[in-house]
Amino acid sequence: MANLKEKIEKLFEAGARWLFFNPIKVLVVSFLFIGCLVYQIPSISIDTSSEAMLHADDPSLLEYNRFRDQFGRAELIIIAVQAPEIFNARFLAQLQSFHTALEEEIPYVREVTSLINARNTRGHNDELIVEDLLEGWPQEKSIDLPALKTRVMGNPLYVNHYISQDVRVAAVIIETEASVEEPVAEKELLQSFGEGEMALPGGIGESHYFSAKEK
Repeated sequence: MANLKEKIEKLFEAGARWLFFNPIKVLVVSFLFIGCLVYQIPSISIDTSSEAMLHADDPSLLEYNRFRDQFGRAELIIIAVQAPEIFNARFLAQLQSFHTALEEEIPYVREVTSLINARNTRGHNDELIVEDLLEGWPQEKSIDLPALKTRVMGNPLYVNHYISQDVRVAAVIIETEASVEEPVAEKELLQSFGEGEMALPGGIGESHYFSAKEK
């Protein structure tokens, strides 16, 4: 045991002596090592989701996945749009353009909801009408802005949900997909035929739940 201790001490002594007499080499190697670590900083990612802390076969995670398969993700993205006057034809046109752009240009979006397509349920004579709040505007019909404001502010389902109490902030609510389907390369599709497997239509491969990669 004493012999082993002496060998270790001599090894440390020799290492310290080499470091002392080769300062330039030590600095160069140290800077190269630090540079490699710094170079990798942009690619560092941290998954802080609760499901990442559970095992794949955890009963709680399996139950949550069944919920996501049926109802989508539990998380929502809410964008607050501020304006001096919400019930203004120009602002509503800009809100509609923004709403449409989110639906068409942002990937993995399941549904976008705002004043543009908020559900408007009303009775007319003996008929129950369910439609979008601004359905058919402006292509098919004009809009009575004072009447729209009265209808929205008188509905507790709209106030502090799609619009603030002071009528200066409108909300755009984005619900993302629960799962994402990865496309399969043409080469992989041809290989699947060779293995006697059925290729999926449209080149769709395996799906996985919405993760930090899609965020």
